[in-house]
Amino acid sequence: MNELDGHHDRIARGIYGLLTALAELSNDVSTRDTLLQLRDELLPLGLREIQRTYLEQSGNLQRVHDHVLPRSTVLLQTVPLPEGGTLADLVAGWAELGPEFDRLDSSRRSLRRELEAMVPTGTLIDARGEWIRLVNAMLAGADLEPLSPVDEARVFDPMREAEAKSRSVTASSCARNRGRLPNRHPADHTSSVR
Repeated sequence: MNELDGHHDRIARGIYGLLTALAELSNDVSTRDTLLQLRDELLPLGLREIQRTYLEQSGNLQRVHDHVLPRSTVLLQTVPLPEGGTLADLVAGWAELGPEFDRLDSSRRSLRRELEAMVPTGTLIDARGEWIRLVNAMLAGADLEPLSPVDEARVFDPMREAEAKSRSVTASSCARNRGRLPNRHPADHTSSVR
């Protein structure tokens, strides 16, 4: 997580918590409803808002800037903050982070494209084939000389974990690259790590 994302998330949690607390402390049902409605307009997914992608966070901040703030500034100005200023000031500054998240998302997508260009899909397939050959050789050796349960776990548990990770990476890579490769199916060489 970078500094900008951490700052955004901290403010989002503060806005959510403050408006929720003020609503809970209000005896007036109308005020309570207004505060909760404002909270939900600012953070439509509640605290899950901080788990969204940079692009989604940017879109929400732009929406807050363009549509929520103009309607809600007067109410937000009635909520003072401990270090001076009002909740309106804080929300306005928070909403201005939107373009920064756009830049972060663009940079991330650009880096991903560069990385994909550097590691051709064929290389991943070749590496997986080498991994399968290595695992099969290890299994053949273990069949010749049985291992104790402790030694078997020591040798094969890291291989099981790596194989599971490899399947996950290969599946996501294949999904990303679907349609780029010719339609050919190499023989299925899946390992069966004990």
